[in-house]
Amino acid sequence: MNCDFYTQWGPEQTQVLTRGQLDTFADPIGKADRLLVMREVAEDSSGETELIIEDGMTFSVNLAEILHRGQTWQPTDQKWTFEFNLGPNVLFRHDFATGVFVEDGDTFTIDTETVEFDTGPNVVVEAANGAGFENGDLLVLTDENGTEITFEFSATTAAEGNVRIPINSFLSREEITAMIIEVVNGADFGIVAVGGRSPSGQYRVAFEHDHTMGVNKPEFVLAPTSPPGRPAPINVDGEYGVHPLNVAVPVEESYNSELFGEALVSALVGNLAGVTVSRDGNLINFSGAVDANFEGLDDITGRGVFTVQNSWQAPGEIPCIEDCEATGNVAGGNIEVNLLAADNVSEVSRKVKEAIESNTGNDVEAR
Repeated sequence: MNCDFYTQWGPEQTQVLTRGQLDTFADPIGKADRLLVMREVAEDSSGETELIIEDGMTFSVNLAEILHRGQTWQPTDQKWTFEFNLGPNVLFRHDFATGVFVEDGDTFTIDTETVEFDTGPNVVVEAANGAGFENGDLLVLTDENGTEITFEFSATTAAEGNVRIPINSFLSREEITAMIIEVVNGADFGIVAVGGRSPSGQYRVAFEHDHTMGVNKPEFVLAPTSPPGRPAPINVDGEYGVHPLNVAVPVEESYNSELFGEALVSALVGNLAGVTVSRDGNLINFSGAVDANFEGLDDITGRGVFTVQNSWQAPGEIPCIEDCEATGNVAGGNIEVNLLAADNVSEVSRKVKEAIESNTGNDVEAR
């Protein structure tokens, strides 16, 4: 966008100022020679977030010769270029049912900080069908209140005090997963079980409101009658907690995009030195950060949870091929205007006004 100052006065010698527009002037009359129309950083439409102001977009303020009523002010070629800086920013989605989700221990980096997702333990159904189970196989779960229930896989009955998960050799892996979810959710305690599939085809069960102490994580116990070396039909995947040097983001594999976004921002705000984390819909930006790396979790190299946004390119420029991602840097000589994903039109206008007035001396006033 361009904001070169040339006379735009109409016959009535007035200009109409509307919401979301900056009135800038460099003439003694006191009204604008050029209007700079502002927009919010992003807008949501039908559940999709569209980035309106992209990292790297620029506008210029150019003090050219200004003519008005036959008078000529001192000509100048003074020009300032301002660049919007969102820092690294991503769109995200999280959908357990379609395999777009983070797993325990997945990480990304913001500058030198490593962010680690902590989903806690989940179970993976490894058996191809019900023949992989034996009567007496056990799944022990403890909810966040410390209530423990032992679930017993059995084709007949369960031991006293146990809750039976019906099993037979004809059940498919998908049907076994659905049976686990149905029985766990019908039990008298706080855990909520949710099923999903990983991109590799695993049938997984996530547990919400489970216990967060490592000693009480889900446990699968083979029936005592099992032959030596029998493979477990269910695998417990994941642990509570993260590496002590990492920034933890407690989430569940089963979270939808809204819950995932809330959890991510809540965990990171105030925990990344010098970085302001902001969210609008499915957009998150890391203002103040220089670089970020989402490899393994983005839609190009990994799970598809994050879509990394590139820096803006002016129309007609040679398309960027590599190292195109938005960063916290601005082009040499440009004046940065730092924005947050959640900035509305009023906040964007305020920041642009401050940037113009603090960097152009007494030559330009914006209002």
